[in-house]
Amino acid sequence: MNELLSPADVDSIDAILAATYGRADYRRTIVVDGYGVRISVDRNHLTVSDGIGAHRRLRTLTRSQRAVRRIVVLGEAGTLSLAAIRWCIDTGITLVNLTSDGTVLAQTVGDNPHEARLRRAQAVATLSDVGLETACYLIREKVLGHAANLTNMFAENGRAVAEDLRGHASDISNVTDIAGLREVEARAAAAYFALWQRNVAAQFATRDARGVPAHWVTGNARASRLRRAGRSPRKATDPVNAILNYAYSLAEIECRIACVAVGLDPELGIMHADVKYRASMALDLLEAIRPIVESDALQLLQHRRFRAIDFIETKDGTCRLTESVTHPLTERMDTWAKAIAPVAETVAHMIGAASPTKVRVRTPLTRSNHRTVQAIHAIPSSPQIPDSGGTSAPFKATCIDCGQELPSGRQKRCSNCEAVDKIKRMTQRAENGAKSRRESTDDPTQSPESRATRIASQRASRAARDAWDATHANESFDRKSFAREIVPALAPVPLSRIVQATGVSIAAASKIRRGILAPHPRHWAALTRLTEEAITVEKVGVKASEAAG
Repeated sequence: MNELLSPADVDSIDAILAATYGRADYRRTIVVDGYGVRISVDRNHLTVSDGIGAHRRLRTLTRSQRAVRRIVVLGEAGTLSLAAIRWCIDTGITLVNLTSDGTVLAQTVGDNPHEARLRRAQAVATLSDVGLETACYLIREKVLGHAANLTNMFAENGRAVAEDLRGHASDISNVTDIAGLREVEARAAAAYFALWQRNVAAQFATRDARGVPAHWVTGNARASRLRRAGRSPRKATDPVNAILNYAYSLAEIECRIACVAVGLDPELGIMHADVKYRASMALDLLEAIRPIVESDALQLLQHRRFRAIDFIETKDGTCRLTESVTHPLTERMDTWAKAIAPVAETVAHMIGAASPTKVRVRTPLTRSNHRTVQAIHAIPSSPQIPDSGGTSAPFKATCIDCGQELPSGRQKRCSNCEAVDKIKRMTQRAENGAKSRRESTDDPTQSPESRATRIASQRASRAARDAWDATHANESFDRKSFAREIVPALAPVPLSRIVQATGVSIAAASKIRRGILAPHPRHWAALTRLTEEAITVEKVGVKASEAAG
C-alpha cells in the first residue's frame, strides 16, 4: 500500500469522517471513537464527546431513556469519569473499551445474580453427562446455522453442502465424548468454509481495485498467512478474515455479558480448555451464534464495495479495519445480544438441572418467565418507551466505482459515477457502431472501389506534399502566424469552399476553421485567398445596404 495519499484519497477520508461523526443518532449500541474522547456526567446527563479534527459530535443521554444498552469505546485515548461508570451501571448500560484489533481492555459488569450453586454445577459439568449434553446442544445449533447460511447465501452451490451439514448435525446425537464431538465439528467446518473460500471475497470500488494487495480480492481460507504451522485464523491477512475476527470479538463480549446475567462464570468452559485471560464459557456460547455473526459479515461483504482506505496493512502483513468498517459492525452487537439470550438461558437451565441442590430457573435476558406469568394472570403489558432508532441498522450499499454510500439499495452507482458511466457507455456504443459499420459488407464506404479511390487520393496528396516540400525547402512557415492571421478570417468561409480549395475532408475543414488543426503550408495561400474573397464579399454587401438605405 502506498503511504502517500492522492487528492482523491484525502477527499474520501474527509467524506468518511463526515459520514461517521456527522451522525449522532441513538441506537442500542453507540460507538465512541477518535481523539479526545470524553465520557462524563453533566447535570445528571451522560455526555459522550468523540470525533477526529473538525469532525466532532456530542451525544447526551438521560436516565429515563431505554434505547441505548451498550457504549463501545474504540481506541485507547480519552477520559472516562467515575461518575460516568456509576451512571451507566445504574441505568443498565454496559461500557466496553476495545483496542483496534478487537481486544477487550475494560468492561463493566451488569447485574450479577451471584448464584453460587449454579457456578458449582458449572465447574463440575465437564466431569458429567450434562457437559457433553450442553456441548452437543451448542455445536448442533452451530452446524444447523451454517447449513441455513449456505442455503440462504449461496443458493444452488450451497444446497448440497447444506444437506451434508444437516447429516453432520444428526451425527452429533451419536457422539460419546467431547473428542468425538470436535471431530464432527471439524468436518462440518471444513465443508462450510471450503464453500466460503470459493465464493466469498472482498469487492473493491473500481477506482481502488488495482491498488490493493492481490490476496485481498481473492477467496481465502479461514486461516492466516502469518501462522502457516497451525493454520490459525488469528492475525488476519485479508479483509474477509479481518471482518470475521472483529465480529467474533464483538459477539464474544455479548456472550460474556449473557453469562454474567444468567449466573454463569464466563471463565469456566466446557469445550474450551481453561486458559489464562480467556473467557472459555463465553467462547462456548459463541459457537451457537457464529452462523448469525457470519451471516451479518456476508451481508456486509455482498452489499458493499470497499475502498482501499477501509483497511490498513501493518508492517507484518496483518490486515486491520478502519472506522468506516468497525462502526457498522459494532452497531450490530444488539442483534447478537438478542441471538445469544435464549442460548445462554438454555445452557444455564441445563447445568442448573444437574445440580444436587435446587437452582432457580431465571430468564433475565428473554423475560420468558415474566411473559408466562402475564399470560396466566392476564396482566397487561406495561407501556414501552418508544425506541426510535434503537434497532441495528442494515448495512448500506455503496457505489461500485467509488465506494460512496448510496441512499437507496436499488442503486449501483452514485450520481457522479452514474454520469461518468453513461458517457462511457455512449462513447463505447458509438465506437462499436462505427466498428460494425466498417466491418459490415453492406457498408458502401468499405467496398473495394471505395477503398481503391481512397488509396489513390492519399497517394496523390502525399506526392503533392512531397513535391511542394522539395521546392520550398529553404523557406520557413510560422504556424502561430497562421492561427493569428488566417484562422479568424476563415469564420465566414463555408466549409465546402475550404474543401474545394485544399482537398481535405469536411471534418478536417471544420477543424481548420475552428483553429484546432493547422493544414500543410501548401494550403495557406489558397486559404488566404478565400479570406480575401470573404472580406470583399462582406464589403460589397455593406455598400449595397448603405445604398439601399
